[in-house]
Amino acid sequence: MAPAGGKQRRRGRGAAQRKIAKDAGPSINGQKVKVDTLSTNNIMSTTNNQIRINVVLGPTVIADLAWGIVAYALSLGYQTFTDNDNDPFYAYVYLSTAITSALANSTPQTQKILKSLGELIDYLRPQVIQKWGSEIVYTFQPNFDPSAFPPTFALGPAGGRTANFYFPSSTIVNGLYPQMQAPAAYSASAGLQAFNSLLAYLSNQGMGEPMELIPFENHRVKPDASAFATCTGIMGGSSSGSGGFELLAMLETFIDTPTMSVFVPITFNSTSKTRSFVQARMTSGSPMWAGLLKSQNTLNSSFHTKTPIRFTCVDFYEIVETICSWMQKVAQEAANDYQNANKPLSTFVLPVTG
Repeated sequence: MAPAGGKQRRRGRGAAQRKIAKDAGPSINGQKVKVDTLSTNNIMSTTNNQIRINVVLGPTVIADLAWGIVAYALSLGYQTFTDNDNDPFYAYVYLSTAITSALANSTPQTQKILKSLGELIDYLRPQVIQKWGSEIVYTFQPNFDPSAFPPTFALGPAGGRTANFYFPSSTIVNGLYPQMQAPAAYSASAGLQAFNSLLAYLSNQGMGEPMELIPFENHRVKPDASAFATCTGIMGGSSSGSGGFELLAMLETFIDTPTMSVFVPITFNSTSKTRSFVQARMTSGSPMWAGLLKSQNTLNSSFHTKTPIRFTCVDFYEIVETICSWMQKVAQEAANDYQNANKPLSTFVLPVTG
């Protein structure tokens, strides 16, 4: 019967409902057991609030990232700063091994690191993202051997273009061109020394706080799983297989830094079929570009931009024409004065590098 006010009174939980709630717990052979004793009975609780995603990296991704950082230092004049011609290559290999250590959340031998480089590496460390009362744990699994690094590097994505760490030797070819020499065999001690010299050089470029040397620590940036996003190419490509002019990045949670969503091509991700993406963003670049961008004095607003960076293509035909014109002038100079070998070096400077 309804109360005087005409409204139906809500009934409380009866005995039958309380019995259903009581019987809802786990049981073995009809006998109720406590949740904390499930493991002793070889039973896994279904109330696990953690999802683990192990992402496989392609073999050239870490090398791409390290190359971008060292190449930027070379563009500033690092080769003339160091007394050892092998140092750029040694620093490149050591930085690659340091990044590999960071993927396992361990600390390399070096005690100092550039603030910008430390932040970049922190994006690649294992990430724990809180979402809907649960945790998503992201980890990288590298797929390369740092000890097998060659001094040459394929730029890709096609065409056979390469870069290298060779340097001029004392042997002169045809009385004009120095013969290029490969770096000596790498060792961990030589790599650490070269890496420290690289850090010293970059920290003295007067670029302010991003290039300050600070202790090597974990996670100076907030949890951000953007680097673990799977990306698929829309236009262009890169040597790592995960970059291009235009990419679509996908992730199970928010993509806070699309610039870092260039490490995992969908072809290298063996778990892509079981991943459940909830956000997609347009991005661009490559691991090499991310390393180069973070190594510079780039504003945080530019690095964390949600708008894809636009790249301008290089007209290689114009470069070829410039080189051909230079070679013609050098040959003409040699024909006009073939007896004088003491020409000033400025006579033979290539316009595209001078």
